[in-house]
Amino acid sequence: MLTQLGATSTTAFTTLSLNQIRNSVQSLAGRSVRPFDEASKTFCGVIHPFSLGDVLADNSNDSPIDILKHTPVGLARMEDLISVDLTEMIELPSTGVRFFQTNQVTSTANYKSVAGLTALRTYIN
Repeated sequence: MLTQLGATSTTAFTTLSLNQIRNSVQSLAGRSVRPFDEASKTFCGVIHPFSLGDVLADNSNDSPIDILKHTPVGLARMEDLISVDLTEMIELPSTGVRFFQTNQVTSTANYKSVAGLTALRTYIN
């Protein structure tokens, strides 16, 4: 089963957040979907680099940077989150999802009839 996160835009521009990813993982758990990798109990996901950038640029409470900055190990791990290597898996903190970056995701032009607004999809399996 594949969970498709809502588009990163609604009637006004909004960005993908760590909370939306966590909510989707819990939605999968609520449907008794088993993690892709049973050994590490993590799901696998596909995310557009722009959407990943939105999640990583978030500086609000409980954002990836906010979570990682409180420990030396977390600070060291922050460097690993930014990558242009599309073959590398990126695990966002506190989500239980390892993402591959790709520009091959569903996009919707003029999302919700807003001219020039493009929605990018993120998938978790």
